Amino acid sequence: MAGITFSLLPAEIHVSIARNLNKADLKNLCLTSGWMNERLSCVLYRHVDLQLRPYWSHLDYTSGVVRLNARGRQQQFVRTLLSHPEYGKHVRFFKGTLGLPDDHDSDPEMRKDVISEEELWGAMQLLTHVQSVEIGCRDGDAEFEHITSATKQVPEQLFQSATSVKLIGHLQYGLAKAILTAINPSTLEDLCLEMVHDSNHGPRPSGSAPEQTGEDRGMGAHRTTPGLLMMLTGKCTALRTFTLRRLGQARQELRWDQEKEEAAYSELASFIRSVKGTVEKFTFEQVEEKSFEDYSLFAKRPPYRLIDEMFNRHILPVIVSGSWPCLGVLELHGIRSLYGPVGKGPLMTELRAALGGNTEVAMED
Repeated sequence: MAGITFSLLPAEIHVSIARNLNKADLKNLCLTSGWMNERLSCVLYRHVDLQLRPYWSHLDYTSGVVRLNARGRQQQFVRTLLSHPEYGKHVRFFKGTLGLPDDHDSDPEMRKDVISEEELWGAMQLLTHVQSVEIGCRDGDAEFEHITSATKQVPEQLFQSATSVKLIGHLQYGLAKAILTAINPSTLEDLCLEMVHDSNHGPRPSGSAPEQTGEDRGMGAHRTTPGLLMMLTGKCTALRTFTLRRLGQARQELRWDQEKEEAAYSELASFIRSVKGTVEKFTFEQVEEKSFEDYSLFAKRPPYRLIDEMFNRHILPVIVSGSWPCLGVLELHGIRSLYGPVGKGPLMTELRAALGGNTEVAMED
């Protein structure tokens, strides 16, 4: 009797073996035959990581090699997906960074064969079954500047099946909106907005031309793009974790528009209030905008800042009023109290009294 060959094994055995292979070996197995590729592509494309990390985070310390490898991964994935649209339905977990590790490239090899907007967004629209998405963009990447600043090419909806969303850094408003309006907010379980800002509205340095207008002046370099949370307020009925990190105003002379800051904190407070019934972990961090003088060794550290005042006026009342039936962990970072160290002062006492013993509270300034 002829022996059983690998190809004759049941499909579930093939899939089980594939799930225990590393990415390189799995890719090689898929390349052995068209039949094997068809059977195992669901495993190969389940997790896609196209994040572009700094060269020092890799074992290969030659930055050019790392950038070429990162570029190659992006190009290969986008163009493979356009050639085989059926692979898009297999992707469940997607991480991507729009941009290169740095923008100091003069090597022609690093500049050729750039992915076009049409190719990028065409591939992204095929990812209709992604459950977890993490999207970011590195500032100052001239090669990808057209992607983050143009509004015409961004599709109206992206990642509509996602239940976990993480948006990071320099993102064009149209891209963030395309993701947050496409998802079903009633099934969203995890949301993270980490220093999200819109490059189209970034402030120019004081004294540069053209001068800032009143409309431009309240959009700090990493200030949370307004309106993003408003899209979801009152609709996220299953949210379990919420993380927000934002840049805020420390001193009046930094020329932030206080009305817009009030509006941003008010929008955040409304969203927090709407998800108190389901959130299990809430993390909030505010980072102060710094001027050049703040980096001096002799700079004084202000004990109580405008962002702390905003927190006390808008966020703190929402946290301490009403119940959090599911909250297990509350983390507050970058908060300073008028009455002394946040970890020991009245603010911590007030939070613990309001939240009870079932919630772990962590604070640091």
